[in-house]
Parts: sequence; structure tokens; C-alpha cells
Amino acid sequence: MISRQSRSPSRWVAAGLAAGVAVALIPGVASASLVLDTGTPDGSTGTFVLSTSSWLAAEFTTTSTENITSLAAYLTHGVGKPGDTFTFDIDASANFLAPTRTSARTVLDSVTGTYTADGWNTTGTNFTLSAGTYWLALQVASTSNTKGLDAPGESSAANGTAPAAAFAYAGTNGEFTVSGAPAIGLQIAANPVPLPASVWLLGSALLAALGWANRRHLTFRTRAPAI
Repeated sequence: MISRQSRSPSRWVAAGLAAGVAVALIPGVASASLVLDTGTPDGSTGTFVLSTSSWLAAEFTTTSTENITSLAAYLTHGVGKPGDTFTFDIDASANFLAPTRTSARTVLDSVTGTYTADGWNTTGTNFTLSAGTYWLALQVASTSNTKGLDAPGESSAANGTAPAAAFAYAGTNGEFTVSGAPAIGLQIAANPVPLPASVWLLGSALLAALGWANRRHLTFRTRAPAI
């Protein structure tokens, strides 16, 4: 007769793996985050003009594929006014710095920003970046966009929850350089790109396989009947 039923320790290993896979594959676990956040500047190093002859930029890195959802710059009115516009450009790292001029840079995304009030001025976007290093540049194409907005400086380039790898400045020649570039307030918000359907299917298949292996690990001990 059957004396008792015992379960192999492997069953619990399989169950633990299944739970881990299930948690990893739950949709919506990942939330929006800042891939660039240089903090709110205090103006302690002065203010720096954003105009047709003075552009500003910061370098940042993504460690995975990200869906960029918004870009923000901390600005004050300077000689500008609410409603003035400027451009957010996301550029490839290669050929961004001097002696490269604007026409030779690789612009991956370009969005019009609008100055609304002193503080953070945010613009929505929807653009996907793969893992890598990039530059976020603030530019003004014409004095009809703005005569000049101010970007307060920061006391340290290491400020913020996701500090810039470097800052850059371009004058009238349109060439960005890191020499003497001010640290300013910039932010980029992003969501991790969802896993493709093939990955979800693979995860489901793995869970099913673990469940099958779990059932196979049930063992029974039997004792022969006495003669």
C-alpha cells in the first residue's frame, strides 16, 4: 500500500523560479524615470543667455532602450517673454562637439519648446532611444522666436538625480565646446520600452515548462504488501 507521499526539494526550486519569472513579466511594473536630471539651478554661478548666438547643451546616457516622453529646461524670462519658443534637439554623440558645425551634426529628434513662466518649461514628445550616449541641446533659430531667455547656472555639474556627463556651449560659430560651458537645469523623462510579444510568449512557455517539471517531481514511496 501507499505509505506516504513526499515532494522533492526541486519542486520548491521550480516554484521559486516560476514566481520570479512571473514577477519579471508583469506588464506595467516599470515606471517613468528621469534619464537626465541636473537639478533645479540656484543661479549661484550667474545666468546664461539662450539666444540665436548662444546655445546650451548637456550630455546624457541611456543604459537600455527608452521611450522619451518629455524634455524640460529651467529658464527665466531674461529679455524674452511668455510665448517665446526655442528648440530641444537630441543629437548623437558622434560629431557633436567642435569643430563640427550645426549642419554636420546628427539630430535624432527635434521638438519646439515654449517658455511659459520662470522655472521648469516642459515639452512632451514621443521618441525612442536605444542604449547609448547623446546630447540634449537648447537652440534658438531666429530672433522672431525669442530675443533671449536666461538659463540660471548651477553650483555643481554633479547636481540632480541623474547628472549630466558633461555640458557644452556654442557661440556665434555654431560649434559646441565643453570648455567654459555652464551647468544648467535640464530634464529628460522616459519610460522603458515594453518587451515585445515574442518575449511574453517565451515567458509563458517557460512558466508552463516549470509547471510540468514541478508535477514530474512528485514522488511516491510504496511498500510491498506483507506475505
